Amino acid sequence: MVFIFGSLFACQNIEQVDTLETEIDPLSRNSSGDDALSTENDRLDLSLDTLEQQKKDKAEAAEKLESARKQRIVIETEKPSQTTDTVNIAAFARSTINKKGESVYARRSFQTFDHWTECAFFNTNENAQRFFLSTGGPKVDLKNLDPDGDGFACAWDPSIYRQLAIPADK
Repeated sequence: MVFIFGSLFACQNIEQVDTLETEIDPLSRNSSGDDALSTENDRLDLSLDTLEQQKKDKAEAAEKLESARKQRIVIETEKPSQTTDTVNIAAFARSTINKKGESVYARRSFQTFDHWTECAFFNTNENAQRFFLSTGGPKVDLKNLDPDGDGFACAWDPSIYRQLAIPADK
C-alpha cells in the first residue's frame, strides 16, 4: 500500500512540475521581444524594465546632483576677533609686579555677580584668568572674577609664570 501511494505521489509531482515549468519558463512565452512587460498566465515580468529604470534614475540623480552643486552658495565666515585660547597668561604674569591680593585696580563695592559662583564655572584657574583677560580684565571686571582688584581672577597665582625664562613673548 505504501508503494502504490509513493508511485501515485510521484506521478502527481511530475505533472505539477510540468505545469509549473510551462507557467514560469520565460522562453515559452509569446512576447513581442521589445515589450518587457508580459501579462501571460496572470504574471508580470518587470526584470528588464526595472534594470532600465534604475539606469535612468541613476542618470537623473547624477544630473540633479550636478545641478545642485552648480547652484551651491559658499558663505565665508569671519574668524572670531579673539578667543580665550590666544590669551598669553604667562606674558601677563611677567608684566605685573604686584603680589596676589594686593589691590591695584578699583572695584565697585556692590557687585551683581557672586565671585565664587562665577569662578566655579571654570574648570581651572588658568582658564578663568584667560577669560578675565579676554573680556577686558584687569581694568574691567564684568563677572566679579577679581573682587580684590589685584588683576588675578579667582585663585590664579602668577608666581609660577614669573619664574619662567622665555626668550621672547608673542
